[in-house]
Amino acid sequence: SLKKNQWKRYVLDIFGYPNENGESPSHHLICADFDKDGDDEFLVALRGPSPTKGVYFYKPIDLSRGLFAKWKVSDDSAARITVADFDNDSLLDFATISYSVPGYYTEENPSIHIFYNRFAQKKPQAKKEIQVMKQNNDLLFKVSRPNKALQYQALPFITIDGITFSLEIVPPHSSRLVDKNTYIKVLSGLIMWTDSSIKSCQPINCSRTFVCERRTVAPLEIHSDNGRITTGNEGALLIVFKTRDEINE
Repeated sequence: SLKKNQWKRYVLDIFGYPNENGESPSHHLICADFDKDGDDEFLVALRGPSPTKGVYFYKPIDLSRGLFAKWKVSDDSAARITVADFDNDSLLDFATISYSVPGYYTEENPSIHIFYNRFAQKKPQAKKEIQVMKQNNDLLFKVSRPNKALQYQALPFITIDGITFSLEIVPPHSSRLVDKNTYIKVLSGLIMWTDSSIKSCQPINCSRTFVCERRTVAPLEIHSDNGRITTGNEGALLIVFKTRDEINE
């Protein structure tokens, strides 16, 4: 039975908290296998107002680690989502209806929108995001641009005193789990997390944007309320390592 199964909760995003009337922007969620890979993706409808308005598409990348890629597929207010093959091409499409309720939130020019599925027609990226080769005594890494990456990948490359360093690429609008022992150096792109202890959202970018610029020191320690870092439009290329528990005690 379902009661005997063990469930693990992951917080992917927070689109605002309920107000004094119990209202919040998140309004509907629906699951379906849009790309026919055997795993369900899901859509989240946000009623508005901006910036929490539109529809987000979430695709599982690594379920064991709670990793999902995320795309914003609509900027229009959405109260409900329905799924069907509207154009009879054997691929699931979806439709939304705007939220417009007097006394709550009223969208200007409420409409019904249909979105045709072209996601499954794209050829999956066969090559890995990170490739490595050995030349003499050096390791050479070939890495996709983070803003073009389609999937999360981690490549451990050295272990020192029991601590393993990994080169990781995180696609745009995605997230990665972290804990108190995780340290991160951003090589390219931008990562963000929320730290309520200082009441702010922490953005950390790469050490230098141009080769001619002097390197700067960026924090490695992550203090995330929900144990997760996120990326924006640029994605991120990271060096990640985890310390042993006894080191931080």
